[in-house]
Amino acid sequence: MHKRRIEGFLSETDELIAQFCDIQSGRNDSRVELQKALILAKREGAKIIIARLDRFSSGVSFIANILEQGIGLLR
Repeated sequence: MHKRRIEGFLSETDELIAQFCDIQSGRNDSRVELQKALILAKREGAKIIIARLDRFSSGVSFIANILEQGIGLLR
């Protein structure tokens, strides 16, 4: 189901460069898969597509920090 959601965000010229699946709580911002996604997005200038924002992070300041780093988020 999430794969179809992700594909719905992509245009013909977009490229999906990686997929990360994290099943841990959004309360923990130091998750391994999340950190991998953030590093790759920043390095490649890519955006992160989030299936569920509440599972991404429950901290508004954490999300604001990501946006301030220039990492785009799509939901």
